[in-house]
This record gives sequence, structure tokens and C-alpha cells, in this order.
Amino acid sequence: MSGVGIRVCNFGEITNPMNNECAITMNDFEATTRVVELACKHIFEEEAIREWVTRDASCPICRHAVDLTQARTELNVTAGSQPNRVTHPPEYYGLPADSMMMPAVARLNSVDDDTFEAIVLLVILVVAVFVLSCISDNYSNENARHSWQHRELSHAH
Repeated sequence: MSGVGIRVCNFGEITNPMNNECAITMNDFEATTRVVELACKHIFEEEAIREWVTRDASCPICRHAVDLTQARTELNVTAGSQPNRVTHPPEYYGLPADSMMMPAVARLNSVDDDTFEAIVLLVILVVAVFVLSCISDNYSNENARHSWQHRELSHAH
């Protein structure tokens, strides 16, 4: 039996599991799937969470801290969390804590700072191009309307 914070077992051994699929791999659990139940009660495939914890010492779903001392023992994890990890709670993204979007939030949280900044800059660039396009279209439409009105006035005289 594993310690209180991290429990390694088969999925079928867990009473009232909090989730039925791994938020990292998106695979459904079978009764014989080797899983890890973290202190926050979220459950993950053993290999997937072992890989995750080598990069980020928090739950991929709720960001609850993972005890690295216990992770090293229970999961045979040798590395700690990376210092440049962007991690935000679901509320940061405007989502409730129990949102169905948590697997997507977990993937977004796994992005390093440089990649996250590049994504933000790309989104800003796309929005700026869209706004400028709308302004340009609006300006063109205004000129066309004025030109049309001017022609109508010229023909009326």
C-alpha cells in the first residue's frame, strides 16, 4: 500500500474514483490499469503522471502540489519540477474549478514560458490583423457609400 499522498494501484481498487479517464493521455481506465491517485484524489495512468511529475510538481487538473519526496519513492521520479513552468488555476481561464475543460487547461498549463509568450504574441497579432482588416473594410465601405451618394446627388441636379 502506498502512502497517504500518492497511491499507486489498479484502477479497480479505487472506491468512488474522482475521474474515469486520464487527463494527460485521455485514455479511459480499465479495472486493471495501473494508476496513481494523488492527494487531491485525481487519478492518472502511472506512466503518464510519472512523466508529468518530472516536469511539473503539481496535479495536471487542479494544480495541487505533489510531494516530490513521496513521488521519488512511490513513482521512482528522479527530477523535480521545472522552474519556468506556467501554471494557472482554472479560474485564471474563466472556468469553474470542476470544469469539463480541465484536461485542456492541464495541457495549456504544461506549456513553458517561452512557448506561452509566443502563443500570446501570435494571438495578439491575429487579433490586430483582424481589427485592421475590419477598419479597412469599414473605411472602404464608407468611401464607397459617399461616392455613391455623391453620384446620386450629381444625377439629381
